[in-house]
Amino acid sequence: MRQLNLSSSLLCMVLLLGGCQSAYYSAMEQAGVPIRTLVVNRVEAARDAQQDAGDRFSSALERFRSVVDVPESELSHTYDALADEYEASQRAAQAVHQRVDAIEGATDALFDEWEGELDEYHNADYRQRSADELKQARKRYAEMLDAMHAAEQSLQPALDLMHDNVAVPQAQPQRSGHRGIAARS
Repeated sequence: MRQLNLSSSLLCMVLLLGGCQSAYYSAMEQAGVPIRTLVVNRVEAARDAQQDAGDRFSSALERFRSVVDVPESELSHTYDALADEYEASQRAAQAVHQRVDAIEGATDALFDEWEGELDEYHNADYRQRSADELKQARKRYAEMLDAMHAAEQSLQPALDLMHDNVAVPQAQPQRSGHRGIAARS
């Protein structure tokens, strides 16, 4: 019962302090969830979002390529399907972006906490060892983050292609010289 009250209190505190990340991370640690666990969970969620986005983009691109030479009678139905794929791809790309942002927030908090803990060491050798580990962890994190940003940015060319062939023709159907999908054959 006491643990339920503590959990309820922490949940209320987290909800009241929703915009304050440091309060969120403190509350999670008080509830027994270390920041490291949050970072791992967010990295895994971002990996899954990137995989889902990649699958979504592959599916959308395959569908786009398969309908470039669609007869005029089927064009409206095909266009609607492509527009749905485009919107789903946009949502997938946004989910990847949000996951990467969440990782950055949690990892910044983790590194800040680690940096603060360095001053707590009395033994200079332990302090130096921990500082070296922090430096290595930041380096590995920077490499991972670069790879995640590269994966995130690799989605944009496919979105641009879909936008130019799906969203723009829909917004400007009367534009002369551009027939959208059928013109790309």
